[in-house]
Amino acid sequence: MALHRTTLRTRVALAALCCLSPLAAQVSAETTARLAAAKLAENDGRLAEAESELRAALGEAAPARQLEVSDALAALLLRRGRSAEALGVLGVPAQNPAAGQDPIGRLIAVLDTGAATTESVKDAIKQLETLGPLVVPPLLDAFPQLGPFGIHNALQLLRHRSDPRIVATLTQALSTGDPAVVTAIASHLEQMPPTVAVPLAHELVRRDVADMRFAALAVLVRHDADDPATRALAMRLAESQSTSDHRRLWSTLEGTKAGWLEDVLQPLMTTPDRGTRAGATLRYIQLREDMTEDRALELIDRIDDDWLYMLYDLGQEHPDWVRVGAKALARPATATMSADRMGDLVRTFRWEEAPELAVSVFLGLPLSPTRVQQPVLAMLRGFTNSGWKLPADLDSRFADKVIAEPGLDWRWFVRLLPDDAEERALAVYRARPGECGGFVETVVERGRPWHRLVAARLLAARSWDDVSSELLDRDWSGVSADTVAQLVEFASRWPRPPVNTSNYWDQALVRAFTRHRELPPAVIEPLVDRDNFKAWKALADREPRAALEWAKGRAELLEYQAADCLDLVARHGGRDDLPLVLRALMTQSVAYNTNEYHALARWLQAFAPGHPAVIALAKPDARIAPESRETCMHLAEAAASTARIENLAALLALLPDVPSCRHAILSTLAPQARSEHAPILRDFLATEIERDEPLTYELGRDYSRRYVLDDVIGMLVSPGAATAVPVLRRLLDRPRLSYSVRRTAARKIVEAAADEREPLILAMLESEHPDVVHAALSAPELAAAALRERATAAVIRMGDRLRGTGAMFDTLAAEDRVEVAKTILDSDRLPEFDNGVIESAMAALAATRDPLYVAQFARVAMHPDENVRLEAARRLGNSFDERAVPHLLALLKDEEDGVRAAAQHGLDQIANYLDERAKWEKRFGGK
Repeated sequence: MALHRTTLRTRVALAALCCLSPLAAQVSAETTARLAAAKLAENDGRLAEAESELRAALGEAAPARQLEVSDALAALLLRRGRSAEALGVLGVPAQNPAAGQDPIGRLIAVLDTGAATTESVKDAIKQLETLGPLVVPPLLDAFPQLGPFGIHNALQLLRHRSDPRIVATLTQALSTGDPAVVTAIASHLEQMPPTVAVPLAHELVRRDVADMRFAALAVLVRHDADDPATRALAMRLAESQSTSDHRRLWSTLEGTKAGWLEDVLQPLMTTPDRGTRAGATLRYIQLREDMTEDRALELIDRIDDDWLYMLYDLGQEHPDWVRVGAKALARPATATMSADRMGDLVRTFRWEEAPELAVSVFLGLPLSPTRVQQPVLAMLRGFTNSGWKLPADLDSRFADKVIAEPGLDWRWFVRLLPDDAEERALAVYRARPGECGGFVETVVERGRPWHRLVAARLLAARSWDDVSSELLDRDWSGVSADTVAQLVEFASRWPRPPVNTSNYWDQALVRAFTRHRELPPAVIEPLVDRDNFKAWKALADREPRAALEWAKGRAELLEYQAADCLDLVARHGGRDDLPLVLRALMTQSVAYNTNEYHALARWLQAFAPGHPAVIALAKPDARIAPESRETCMHLAEAAASTARIENLAALLALLPDVPSCRHAILSTLAPQARSEHAPILRDFLATEIERDEPLTYELGRDYSRRYVLDDVIGMLVSPGAATAVPVLRRLLDRPRLSYSVRRTAARKIVEAAADEREPLILAMLESEHPDVVHAALSAPELAAAALRERATAAVIRMGDRLRGTGAMFDTLAAEDRVEVAKTILDSDRLPEFDNGVIESAMAALAATRDPLYVAQFARVAMHPDENVRLEAARRLGNSFDERAVPHLLALLKDEEDGVRAAAQHGLDQIANYLDERAKWEKRFGGK
């Protein structure tokens, strides 16, 4: 072995000398190429070629690389089973081992040639490992003669073998006291089986090898912790004054569960070494079953801040010791603690058992590292989900944290505030007005009903574009009067958007008003005042009465406002809204559709029926837009059809200006007229009489004065009309008076006159106007003989212009009716009489059913008017008298078909009558 070592030294020296050669670099390159070629050939299975390359390289290699090449060649030869040649290559002299041991001995001898990383040694170890337990005896036999490489390599082969002979051999080696041998055995001790390691550890302890005590203790703590010697060794090391011993002892004991560990830890808990002190303290706390959180906190005070991260392990066992976790995270040294450590501590403890403490501690943590931020946010999420709320004393710190820490936002703060914490939120906002913009937006996003806070933010805006629509487009339920006043103030600041803006928060305010009845109209009225279309629509839709009141105070209505007002009045208006309706009708220029028109018409009928102001819309000169004139005309006409008699005077005064509504007004008022209205009618008539205008029909006028007068006169009701008789008589004196007006006036005089009726009737009978005479013929006084004669004379005189005899025959007695009728029909002026006069007289005679008046009917049959002749033919036929036959036969020659047909029918009637009469006379006469 000494020779081998000498050989190796020689090789090293030669290598050093070769480094001085100028050809060293070239030779080294060739050697490297041959080694690579040999390796490639061996990998391909060309072992002979590989050996040839290595031998060539050995012959050419520089002294510095001779050892490398010889080791590679020896390893190849060993793998091919040529151990003797391999030893020769390495310069080891051949030995003469006992029979059967030669191959193993040669492999063991290789172990002493170098480190285990050497290819030849590595190959030898691999071959010896294949022997399994059989390798133990030869190794133990050779162990005393092995050098340092051999001892280390042999221990590597023996360390996994549980053989008592190993214990004996290694114990013997320890007895030599060789420090190198002792160290080598101690270094492999922990890898050995307990049956080998424990006796050797005890031997080390017994021999009290100072440097080996910790290696022995590690084995004993692991495999024989209950042995008193193990405890004694640990205690002796714990009581040492060496900080290094304490550190190594703690490292050795870490993880053990020996029952005596508590006693050993107590000295370590006071050691100057901070890490050892922290670890021992933590382990002591973990071991004591009676340990409380309060006692643990006292012991933790001994731990330096830099080692508080170790409390994570304690939290694993006692997650409910929240105060311990808080102490670990609340120390100033937390700033130097790694993010991973802080994150682990946050995750470990059950913070929900003390949320106030937890939040207070976490507010001191830097949340920018994701490893810290995530568990903290998870913790906060758990608090919010459980319903926990932030105490008021943490508001300011939390708000400052939100502002300063990018890993936190206002959502957490808002979620952790109670629902009734608006005053607290306001305090936070007021203290940080320039830094809490996101705070208010988050409050809105979370749907918190903190209206005063939102209103304060709105009022803090410095311009139109500084307002966020989201602040308005929210739930305003339960808003207070103070907040409403703030919103009104806000809306009044900027009632109109600036030019070229893209921010239309006014629409959001309008939407809020639409959704929430708690917001009064005053909130959006500033926008309405500035002609905001949507604001007006919202006001009209939600608060129609408020919209109407606003419109009443508006100096001028826009077209769309006027149109909406009409619709609003139709649906929600009252009696006081009529002036607004009239203003709107005068303003808006868009024609109403059918439904809208009918709705407004119904409202007018309900609240302002027949109102003169509505009817006045029909005036041709009314200030109405052309597009609306038709609508206004319809409304006026509808109002005229519902005119009220209480407005009689105003309506009569309006008549000249609304020609299209005159008839409707008068026809509607007529049924309502009573005697108390006669003075108004009389005064109207008196005024009309004095007007210097004709009272006759004028072509081209829609409704002339004659019809007005006719209707007004007809409205006079007795006895109230008696006061109008003088006016009516004056009216009859007008030279140019229409027939209908004169006739109506005359009839009303006859109907209403109370005093001196007979002279009045006599005068009327003497009138040259047939309509006056006709009215007088209806007077009941005609029953008197004197008046009857005067009336008959008037009929004879005016027969050609009268339109019948009126009610004269109804007034007379039966015999007087016959007498007057005969007088009329016997008159020489009969051919000139009006059909109505003749027919009235024939009817009076026919009513007697007396055939004596056939002669009168025969005279009528010669009348020039065919209708009169036709009626005479009927009367003759209905007489059933033979004396009528000649006259009927004469009428058969009439030029008019109708007359001839009536004559034929009359003859048939008479013939049938005579035949039936003869038949019955014969029957009854025969009896």
